[in-house]
Amino acid sequence: MNKELVNLNVITIDEVDIFGNYLEDELTDAMKQLYISLKDEIDEHYTFDEQLEYHYDDLIKLYEMLKKPHVELSDLKEFLYIYNELTPNHYKVNTVKIDPSDEALINRYINKYGFKNYQTNFQKLKLEIYEDEQAIKLVELKPHEIEDFIINLLIEETEFIRTNYTGAELIDWKLDYLSELKKRKNDLDNGVLELIVLERLIDQYNCENEFLNKRIEIVK
Repeated sequence: MNKELVNLNVITIDEVDIFGNYLEDELTDAMKQLYISLKDEIDEHYTFDEQLEYHYDDLIKLYEMLKKPHVELSDLKEFLYIYNELTPNHYKVNTVKIDPSDEALINRYINKYGFKNYQTNFQKLKLEIYEDEQAIKLVELKPHEIEDFIINLLIEETEFIRTNYTGAELIDWKLDYLSELKKRKNDLDNGVLELIVLERLIDQYNCENEFLNKRIEIVK
């Protein structure tokens, strides 16, 4: 028996950042959160008189829309059309059908990796590698290439430690990190999803190399 799918509405900012993800019965909450965010921004940068002159009419329109007893997707789109007249950023709602049981996982992935990566199912995963706050390399990975990237990074990190630290320094400073690297290899061997292993490895890599000004970022 097929599960009934539901609509998840993803509000993006400039098609990169995520404002929030909302089910159909949460659209009013989405509009309220958008309104509060916008009003706070306007209050911070404009005097009361300036708001009356430049923003009052549109803010009233948005506020009236919040009073509707039932909000549909078309209402949210109309709300965002007015909203975008008041903000330098572009807000857009994208709707995808999901299995309700997967909502938490999908929300997490969209918030962490971006909506475009979710849409394309990571058919081309982009990583930026930084040193001294400069992006020195852009790596594009297809799904079947992720495991090889992980293994190569594990080897590079292990060899770097062995080359640059004495035995005593390794025990004092790097033993825990090496243990975590070993766990990531075990994850792969035990069939953990490559993307999950990559996420864990990148988090550990960035934490360990913070003082060396080295990091890896997944491009949204």
